[in-house]
Amino acid sequence: GSVITNRNDLQLVQEEMFSKNPERGSKIRQKAIEKALKNGPHVYELFSILVHRGSALGGHYYAYIRSFRNAKWYCFNDSTVCDIRDGEPKETFGGEKSGGVSAYMLMYRKWDPNRNTEETLDTEIPSDMRLAIEEDNKIEELKQQEQEKKKTNLEIEVTL
Repeated sequence: GSVITNRNDLQLVQEEMFSKNPERGSKIRQKAIEKALKNGPHVYELFSILVHRGSALGGHYYAYIRSFRNAKWYCFNDSTVCDIRDGEPKETFGGEKSGGVSAYMLMYRKWDPNRNTEETLDTEIPSDMRLAIEEDNKIEELKQQEQEKKKTNLEIEVTL
């Protein structure tokens, strides 16, 4: 397979992977892929970093996931998803200044322009999973409606 053989290649890939400028990152990415393909067809791209913050006694888990559509990285943390600041995922790769933050799993996908897509189509999701998602969405919508209703109601206690 293809491997990064020198520090310049690694720097190029890191610049692309964590660039806040998707257009610049896309150009660097394409250059890195073309270079790697010269060494063979087994080229993989990082798309997710699962992270643990804390110690062996406890902590918190979250993930950085790269959008295939716009090449931007996002932080998925419990019920929130947000953009990340420059260099944030690199801080999870350990070292003295990691502050108890470490990547414990890296997820890659094989580069294959004939198979890779930017997103999963609804028709590709199994029907039982689609139904479960729809059910969860309905429940969430009902909860939100109930909360909105509570905001507009006024409770009055009357004593005679």
